[in-house]
Amino acid sequence: DIIQIAVSPDSQELATISYNDEITVWSSDSLEQKHRFKVDTNGLKRIEYMTSELLVAAGETTSSWNVGTGQHDTTLSSGRYNFTMALSPDGGQFLFGDRESLQSWNVTEQKSEFRLHGGFATGEIAAFSANAEFLATANGSSVRVWDIASHRLVQIMDSFGWPITGLSWLPETNLLVVASENGRTRIWGTSKDGDALQLAPMHAAVTIPEQSSQEPAAPTQLLQSLDLRTFPRIADGVLRFGDAFSISYDTATHP
Repeated sequence: DIIQIAVSPDSQELATISYNDEITVWSSDSLEQKHRFKVDTNGLKRIEYMTSELLVAAGETTSSWNVGTGQHDTTLSSGRYNFTMALSPDGGQFLFGDRESLQSWNVTEQKSEFRLHGGFATGEIAAFSANAEFLATANGSSVRVWDIASHRLVQIMDSFGWPITGLSWLPETNLLVVASENGRTRIWGTSKDGDALQLAPMHAAVTIPEQSSQEPAAPTQLLQSLDLRTFPRIADGVLRFGDAFSISYDTATHP
């Protein structure tokens, strides 16, 4: 009973897990078994290669393991049952869930680089863009896009409908493919990016009055172009509730 498969960055190996907290490593060309070892985390649910030599296993804890020897390498997170993981296309960054944040790990230097805070789910789906400039995350029916350099949330896409089950950026583009539980697949991006692949937008672009116009934008136009959820957060503020046009925080009083 295989519950997940991971492919090594060099495509030479496959790793699989079942329901017994064991990892099996296979040769990708012959499908012959190469190694088999048990990890010391309960409820193993997700695996992902960090490098061709290191495999990350997520269960009650998240840790990396040497696929050749089966030896434990590094405990990345002791947060309970967080299964978010993603490797950047260049192999330089590895993302994993740690309690309510996402942590970026420098693969070369084997150290933490930064954290993203945003009330992430334990099963948050994450995907780096082709140039590693953006990170897309999703749970439920909403997709959030983060700027890696500034660590800021820059866009939210409310896709509505069935829960999202997969995210993937099309190679060499900023077009994001979003798959939902009901089998629907959507492609999100700018008109310019779509034109390169001869994809026409399904909806017309938002029109805003010219700067020289004396007429203000209508409320619906503003809501289509401004999303308060992407604005910088108060440093020590605790979010009470928030949507596209209304945000409420609790924060300490400063003299």
